[in-house]
Amino acid sequence: MGCYTSESQKQNWSVIIARQSLHPAQPGQAEARADTGRYTLNEAAEFISEQTNEHKEAILQKLANAAGFKTLATYAPGSCIKYECINNNALSAMLVCASYEEVYWSDLNEWLEKNEPLLVCKFPNPDTAPAAKVEARQGTSPSSDNWKANARLIGKEIFNEKQSLNIEQIAEKTHEEMVNRKNNGEPSMTGRGNRVPSAGTIKRHALTGIKA
Repeated sequence: MGCYTSESQKQNWSVIIARQSLHPAQPGQAEARADTGRYTLNEAAEFISEQTNEHKEAILQKLANAAGFKTLATYAPGSCIKYECINNNALSAMLVCASYEEVYWSDLNEWLEKNEPLLVCKFPNPDTAPAAKVEARQGTSPSSDNWKANARLIGKEIFNEKQSLNIEQIAEKTHEEMVNRKNNGEPSMTGRGNRVPSAGTIKRHALTGIKA
């Protein structure tokens, strides 16, 4: 979508990416956080990307800027005290660690409503989604990565059956098949929010090089 065209934007993004490596995600942490309605900025950007088919990098840059300018409250892991940046400026946005600082579901929904009203996306209230939380604890609700292997297998099957399809058509048919399998009770067909990822997300994250 051409979101990062200036050198300063590219440099900001490079710093944010570099700082993520300081706090690598651990298995199971994302699900445990989501169960309490908390997300790292990186997880929040991925959730929004999956629901809206927008580029994750563009969303993460906006979330980092909001955190840096203190228009989106962030918290240290496990803390209920707001995380303080150095200043309310672009430097603070560059110092945001997207895989460390956490945001509440309600603050994310408020930020989306105020700043991106055209995006159809809502973070779930953990107190009103008990079924989803039970599934997550029982292991029937997969992590955001588990669906990718199944999507790739389905995509390969579709491509082998009809090699004239382009990658967008394969992604659409893969999405449709995953929806059908989810409705039939087959596990590992959904990402965050217990939803089947969009065709665009499937294309970007599961079908790279599938026609090579």
